[in-house]
Amino acid sequence: MTPRSFDRSVALVLTTRLVALIGAPVTLWLVATRRPLDEQGFYFIFWNVQALTQLMELGVGGMLVQFASHESPLISWDVRGRLVGDAAAQQRIHALLRESRRWYLRVAAVLLVVGGMAGAWLLQVRGGSIQPAPLMPWLVTIGCTAAYLPLIPLLCTIEGCGRLLSVQRMRLAQVTLSLMVFWLVLPRWGALWGVAAFAILWLSVAGVWLARVYPGLLSMARRALDVPTDVHAGLGRAQWRTGASWLAWWAAPQALTPIMLVTHGPAAAGVVGMSLAIATAPLTLASSWLSARYPRYGALLASGARAELRHLARSATLQAAVVLVVGVAGATAVISLLGVVAPSLASRAMSPLGIALLGAGNLGWLLIQALGSYLRAWREEPLMEMALAGAIGVTSGTLLVATRASTIGTIVTYVLLVLCLALPLAVLGFRRHHQGILGATPSTPLGRP
Repeated sequence: MTPRSFDRSVALVLTTRLVALIGAPVTLWLVATRRPLDEQGFYFIFWNVQALTQLMELGVGGMLVQFASHESPLISWDVRGRLVGDAAAQQRIHALLRESRRWYLRVAAVLLVVGGMAGAWLLQVRGGSIQPAPLMPWLVTIGCTAAYLPLIPLLCTIEGCGRLLSVQRMRLAQVTLSLMVFWLVLPRWGALWGVAAFAILWLSVAGVWLARVYPGLLSMARRALDVPTDVHAGLGRAQWRTGASWLAWWAAPQALTPIMLVTHGPAAAGVVGMSLAIATAPLTLASSWLSARYPRYGALLASGARAELRHLARSATLQAAVVLVVGVAGATAVISLLGVVAPSLASRAMSPLGIALLGAGNLGWLLIQALGSYLRAWREEPLMEMALAGAIGVTSGTLLVATRASTIGTIVTYVLLVLCLALPLAVLGFRRHHQGILGATPSTPLGRP
């Protein structure tokens, strides 16, 4: 990837994130003004489940991009969206697709079973007053999210093999069309059906695009099972560890809304969910500075340019942190202004202090993400144990305090646990492994010469 195309890739990733970021205030305004407060809490739970698709693209998907990018110098694309070039590299891509799709299919099955049952129980316990009935949109959302997961390895392979621009153009259309349909459905059928419609469009756009633009890759994926069993991408262990890490880091902040729902009721959950969404919008934009560079990380390491990799990782992390801090400051200022000009609307979220606190917690998660992304250039996941310990500590500590404290007390506890427990654990894990990999050669998958 040339510097010019790299800059264009960053710009396109940012454009895609900006569409979602600009659309977020419209979405939140519709939820706050058109739907009752009790429904608001359930909306954010629905939305977080659908957002699992984006998490799996950035998390385990980021690892797939790193693996594929190591093969990118040896292969190219033909007009039918099929990989051509070095035969051994193609076999390793076949193995990558085989191993990753099996993993995502298993995750999809777990999501269908566990998510369907847990959601049905929660809706029965706390959702009796919600109209229209939330069970059917929940099942649609879960089903479409699970169906989308096996497409992620294909998208990440395309991205890692030099077509990041192509994937980002699709994602720009995907987020734009999905948001438009969501806004049309929400006023008439409710926020929960709006999320279900969003999930349907999210799946449909990606599926149609793959079928039309990359039919050759789809055929390749179907033949992936025919790859000799002695050829492996070396992905299995790293994939499970990366998946566990990202799910842990995702679950800890997203558990805030269900915790408040159980301990303080739907109205409090709605307020916290709205506040978390506002504070997370800058994090989504800031993450672009990291995710747009994932293919470059792997390519630099494969070429031996470790000093350039370290410089790129440091600058990307610093830029992302600055964007996050500026975004949270802007969100806090907007909430302060709403408190003056539209107090009834501002009451749907926490005070500016609450938004700032959640933003501080998100800064901790961003730094953790940056540490993990750098280490994954070596196609390893050394932070899993620290991630699980940190996430369990944050979630259990927050839940324990929530049963006895006010909303703001719960948020303060959550942020302190992120900054004083989860982040230090990640830094400790990073330091422990960083010195070791500096003296090692990049890991080589089994079957690669």
